Amino acid sequence: MYNKNVSLVTFHIDSETDEDDVISTLQRKVEQWVSGVCPTWSRLVTTPYTMTKIPRTVRGEA
Repeated sequence: MYNKNVSLVTFHIDSETDEDDVISTLQRKVEQWVSGVCPTWSRLVTTPYTMTKIPRTVRGEA
């Protein structure tokens, strides 16, 4: 779906997660949304985003 007021999304991902897997999953979701939602309420590309790895110490693992 689409929120015109969102200009940047930050994904906080596990330090062991493969960023390429996250990117490909996002792309598949965008393709699904575009094919099933009115163009007024969808977009062809994702909002610009960044990915931040969550350090093990923050997750409670040391």
